[in-house]
Parts: sequence; C-alpha cells; structure tokens
Amino acid sequence: MSQVAPAQYLITLCTLAQEREESFGIAIRIGASNSKFNIEATKVIHSIVTFSPAPDAVAVAFLNELAKVSGMALLVERVRDRSSQLDCSTWAAAVIDFLSNRFTQDQRLQELEPVSKLATEMLSHLLIATRNPGGKKTPQDSAHPTPDIYRLREIRKLLEDSVTRRSQSALKQLLFWRDGFLCPFTGYSFKAPGRHVVPRASHILPFSFGDKDLTLRSLEIFTGRLLAREVHSMINHPSNAFNAQSDAHESYDNLAWGIEAVNKDNQWKYYFREIRPNEISSSITLREGQEIIFGLGSPEGQVIDKPNPEYCNLKLALARAVHACGVADIIAEMDWDSDGDEAILNLPVYLGGPFVPDDTLFHRLENRLLT
Repeated sequence: MSQVAPAQYLITLCTLAQEREESFGIAIRIGASNSKFNIEATKVIHSIVTFSPAPDAVAVAFLNELAKVSGMALLVERVRDRSSQLDCSTWAAAVIDFLSNRFTQDQRLQELEPVSKLATEMLSHLLIATRNPGGKKTPQDSAHPTPDIYRLREIRKLLEDSVTRRSQSALKQLLFWRDGFLCPFTGYSFKAPGRHVVPRASHILPFSFGDKDLTLRSLEIFTGRLLAREVHSMINHPSNAFNAQSDAHESYDNLAWGIEAVNKDNQWKYYFREIRPNEISSSITLREGQEIIFGLGSPEGQVIDKPNPEYCNLKLALARAVHACGVADIIAEMDWDSDGDEAILNLPVYLGGPFVPDDTLFHRLENRLLT
C-alpha cells in the first residue's frame, strides 16, 4: 500500500464531515461572546491545511488534538503508522461513525473541544489577525523621495534604524533606493514635481505580527517551522516591505490580491495573483499572472534585499485561506454594516484577542497574579 500524507487524511475527513453535516465544533473569535466570526471548525481546518506551505505539519497538529478524544487514539495512530494505514475515505468514515455511535451530540462537541480550540486559535490569531480589521496598522512616518545618491554607509545606518527602531521614514527611503520612484503596481510616480501620489510603506507579513507572540506561534504551526524570532526581528526590514500607492496598499492589506514568488533559473521572479478580484483597487494596472518588477532603483539600492520570497508566498497562502474559509466574506459584510457590533471602524478589542498586543495581555496577567 502506498503511503498517504497526513494532510490528505485530514482534508478527506473535513470534506466528509461537511458533506454529512457532522459538526466538529465552531471556531470563534477569541474574546467575543457574540461574534459574527463563528465558522465550522472543519471549514477552518480544511482551508488552513489546503493552503499551508507545510500541510502535513499542520495536519499532525490537528490530529494530535483529535487523538485526545476518548477512544480515538487508535484511529489516529492508523494515520501515523504508515504500515497499517487505511485509505483516506475509509478512515474518515470510520472516524465520523465512531463519533456518531459513541457520543451524543453534546458529548461529541465536548470531546472535540481540543480540535475546535486549535481551530479557534488559528482563526483568531492567524487568519483574522492577517486581515487585521481594526488592528495595529503600519505606521506611516513622513518621508519624501529624493534622487540623491547615498553611500553604502548611509544605507547601513538606515537599515539599522528601520529594523531596530522600526523607523518608517528610514524604511520608505530604503525602498525608494531599491525600487525607484514609480509604484510597481499602478505605475504612478511618487516624486514631485508634476502629478504624483503619496507612497505608503506596505508590509508583506503585517506589521502587527512583530509584537504578537500568539500570532507568531500560530504562524509556526501554519508553516511547520520556527519563524517567530526571525519575523519579530525582520518585520520592518525592506525584505518584508514595498512602497505602493495608497489604494494599492489598502487592497493588499485587505487580501484582495497577493504576490507569488517563483524561482526561475536561480532567480526569483514575482507575479501578481488575484484573490478577490472585485475588491482590487482600480488604480492597479496589473492583471492575474503579470510579473511585478522590484529593484529598479539606484545602483546603490541593489544591495538592499528584495521582498523575501518566502514571506510573499506565505502571505499569499494566508490570504487564500482567509478567503476559502469565509473570513473575508464576513469582514466584507461587516464593512457595509456600519451599525454592526463588529464594524470595521468600531471593532471592539479584548485581552487575548487578535487585536491586542500580547505584551499588554501578559502585563495584565502578571499584575493579576501579584495582587
């Protein structure tokens, strides 16, 4: 029997559960007692595993939680033990039949709580946090493009300011030197005199990720590798950013489009990928599959790293997962419903939720333990 990857088992299980309308619990927005972000756990799991760059690692994380269900350990072991694997469909049906026959509906949901809890954490701290409605946005310090040629010593100083002090003006200037004074997505000029637009520094992995340990932990589950320390230190590095016209910047933050990085002949190339075409800014002239050109700035700017290909593809994967599981649709509905309790401009924040820095949460918890 050929070996089957854990991701295939979990995707088959989620698909069958949805077909049979068997609930594995609800993934909710952490901290909200009444939230529109209530999504079937199987739908969240399916989306995360499907678009993860390390689907088997994510699947194993969820299978470990499934194994905590009373009497389920042996069935989960059939996935882990490649010598005694069942085919995916047989295994998925066995899991659902076991749950249906052994537990009442209330008991089943209680037993599956570890699974729905992990889905809730991934929904709140990763998917919603990536879309980041009402969350910590990229700060925009003033910086005016200049055609002056700077020496490498000055570039190194700005890199230090950008990474250590998270200076946005330093980051913008570095991106001007690297990519030039035309928006890579709209073709508009950033530089006066004449008709020009205001540039905005756009982060690939959201700026808010840098201070959110819970989000970084979820990101590590999604990627299957230790990324937290790297992302924390590189969140304001040019390799995680580009300058863009404001509408292009906003629709990228809203996950309407993404950037795919592909290695061709030992050279990275970047391509425009549509995710929610109707929400893409009309100022963007690129279409699906067109190449995005970075690195058209000054000769000195060529020493500045281009967008990190892994970050580009990771953000694209997250955007597709957000769209696939329905989070993007909920947010789009909230955007129009200005009177809703979770309207974008009025989104409440909760300690432990995706919109509160983790250091605030931990500080409050420490104070509570000391009192």
